[in-house]
Amino acid sequence: MSPTERLTDAIILGCVKTKRAGPAKAKDLYVSSMFAKRRRYAEACGVPWFIFSAEHGIIDPEVVIAPYDVAMSKLPIEQVQAKGRQAVDQLEALVGPLRGKTFEVHAGASYVRALQAPLARRGATLSNPLGRLRFGPQLHWYDERAGITTKATRVLRRAEAPPALRPSPAAGDPSGVAETHVVVNDVSEMEPFDFAWPEGPEHFGRGWDYTATVGSSLFQVRHGLGGREVYGRYRVHSVTWLDGQPMVEGVAADDYEESGSLLSTLRIQGRAHVRDWSELPIGYAGFTIVRHNDEIVAKHSRHSLAVKILQDDFAAWARHAILRAQSKAPGAALGRANRKVVATAPLPLVTLPSPPDLDRSAIVRALLHLAEQEKAQVNESGEPFFTPNELANRFLLKNPLAFLLAVIFDQGILAERAWAAPYELSRRLGHLDPYRLADDLPAIAKAVATPPMLQRFVNTIPPWLASAARRVVRDYGGDAGRIWGDEPTAAELDRRLRAFDGIGQKKAAMAVEMLERDLKVPIKGLHGTDIAYDVHVRRVFLRTGLADRDDPDHMVAQGRQLNPARPGAIDFPMWLVGRRWCRPGVPSCPECALFSVCPRLVDRAAGVTGA
Repeated sequence: MSPTERLTDAIILGCVKTKRAGPAKAKDLYVSSMFAKRRRYAEACGVPWFIFSAEHGIIDPEVVIAPYDVAMSKLPIEQVQAKGRQAVDQLEALVGPLRGKTFEVHAGASYVRALQAPLARRGATLSNPLGRLRFGPQLHWYDERAGITTKATRVLRRAEAPPALRPSPAAGDPSGVAETHVVVNDVSEMEPFDFAWPEGPEHFGRGWDYTATVGSSLFQVRHGLGGREVYGRYRVHSVTWLDGQPMVEGVAADDYEESGSLLSTLRIQGRAHVRDWSELPIGYAGFTIVRHNDEIVAKHSRHSLAVKILQDDFAAWARHAILRAQSKAPGAALGRANRKVVATAPLPLVTLPSPPDLDRSAIVRALLHLAEQEKAQVNESGEPFFTPNELANRFLLKNPLAFLLAVIFDQGILAERAWAAPYELSRRLGHLDPYRLADDLPAIAKAVATPPMLQRFVNTIPPWLASAARRVVRDYGGDAGRIWGDEPTAAELDRRLRAFDGIGQKKAAMAVEMLERDLKVPIKGLHGTDIAYDVHVRRVFLRTGLADRDDPDHMVAQGRQLNPARPGAIDFPMWLVGRRWCRPGVPSCPECALFSVCPRLVDRAAGVTGA
């Protein structure tokens, strides 16, 4: 039952300890997994919501505040009571008289205690639906209400991207560094199966058998996907067998619904967990290495390092399993005694030469060269590539409104998923008519939120889509193509796009470049384009030394200075580098297109988070 069905008047979220390093909107300042789930729930409920800050009291999610180090649970009881009285006064100023109103709170016990008595004295009711649940079940509760499946048989399958835009690192994408050393052949999908562990059988809804070749050594690999209750909720669980023996396991990260990735802990000699970067085993260059408890925020989450791998990246799972086997018994044969098995061959250790000195001009030349290469590959079929869904891709090319709505959808989710969303929206609604969309927000909201959800921000995106349709009808006669159909300058087109709700600097800059580069839209004054302040671009800017700090104005200015004829031209190749090789954690430097010119200032991007 939703809060609105219970006549909840507003939702209050408690603040959390983990925050961004600098000032941000209150809704973006807190970065823990728990707060993200609370926020998703609040935004989906259709009622006002606020944040109860231990420092500021009740605040609107859109208010910009600086990070602080105050925890309600650490305050003396009299200060907690004072904070509660202050918060209730602030609530009344925001929503009017409190008598008869119901407020649903999602916060720790100290925040609930602070609000309970003063709200009761004003004649209001406080609802605490998760008050009796522990941390893990709370996360599960939020997932259920977000429409996230908990059935092992509904494992998401990642669509294969064409070579031109397929991400590369082995740790996160199918054609990465593992394939430099591991060759996968004879892949066959299996029927569902069970495996008998000593403690009982486990069911796997999907699985694949294949061979993996490393040098002259051949391995038989099986990779199964199932599910189990772990770290507080039901998660996708994988096992990879090497020559008949279960060798490594994986479990869904908290961002699995977006990334499709599983975590597998790193071990020393197959037993002790790797807890420090200095203990990183040989052979893991190119994998995305993360801290397990950063990716799964839950009780009993490991305080150790893990690899983060796409659930169906066969080469990466094979390589991980072979490395684990070698760590247990280097050079030993694997498999059952009655079966001949080729002994393992050590995977080569990548030794990196010293990085070159910073040469910004050389880096920009390498980026532009990469852009030309990728542009040619993308257009080999005669059509630009946006999403692996061919029908959705063609729909974008033929329907200007679909392109505009895809730009709005592209927020906090994988790009391929965002660019497929307008086609699926039109399929669910039976049309993509701006005149009908403009006046039918309920239908849009239902279509977006119906599982599988088109966007995780189900309370934010639908109003933006309806608003976009109204603006297209009002300002462009119902034809979105007229936004860019009169050969505008890049600066003017950027201004027009930013006038739409949900399109800011990042999306507008991206759209201008895509329209000219991919859709061949005539645009004048390309010196007026800009880089998009995207997480991948930010990471590459800092690690290459092209920017000194993670600041949007600084990076946009650097882009204009580095390539003044067309600043936005370096955005696409930087995004590719960030997505393919320059990943969070340990980047895949040897395979990177910038390897020969990049000073590899990896630690500079340690604090880069967000979308």
